[in-house]
Amino acid sequence: MLIENQLIWHHTKTGNPTVRAIYHYLKRNQSVLSTYELPSSSRVSDPSFWKRLWGLKVSPKIRNFLWRVCNYFLATRLNLFRRKCSSFPICSLCYGIIARNSQGSLLDGCLTVFICSSPLFAEGIAMRVAFLFAISRGFQQCWIESDSKQICQLLLNPTSPTPWVLQAIIHDISVLLSANQNFKVIHNNRANNRCADWIAVSIRKGYLVSGWI
Repeated sequence: MLIENQLIWHHTKTGNPTVRAIYHYLKRNQSVLSTYELPSSSRVSDPSFWKRLWGLKVSPKIRNFLWRVCNYFLATRLNLFRRKCSSFPICSLCYGIIARNSQGSLLDGCLTVFICSSPLFAEGIAMRVAFLFAISRGFQQCWIESDSKQICQLLLNPTSPTPWVLQAIIHDISVLLSANQNFKVIHNNRANNRCADWIAVSIRKGYLVSGWI
């Protein structure tokens, strides 16, 4: 079964435009546009803002950091993209997948880095890859664990409203779940899934490379 194409308003979770969402969108973009029209190098036009910032009772390095944030001086992916130092404005996200037996011993695993619009979307992608990974390894009975409670709830309760950004991914996983009756989706707190979390952090820091398992 295919999901029909539909028009969505990607500034809301449901994909449907509302008066409130449109109002905030226009106000937000009006503010962004006005910052580029300022004659000075400052991105904030309200003088009282800078007075309050420099008057904060914090260490000078904190005030300097806030000043750099407000002026887009930090080397974020978006700022690097604006300066043509990066080919993409969104930061990459990392995830690690591990396979363990019933005793908890490591059997296999994989890792990857990809560009993603949000952590929630990344959790959905990771869940789908985990299913495909288990199927490719020939696992006959498998529990797929995730620390994303929302992703697990959407899969365990098909009637729940699904954010538009996850609809295609949740549909794909549901199809895989239906085709593999011995597979189960289980929510697991991040504290109980430290191994996979450590893998993701190690990828981001460059400690692990492809073929680490």
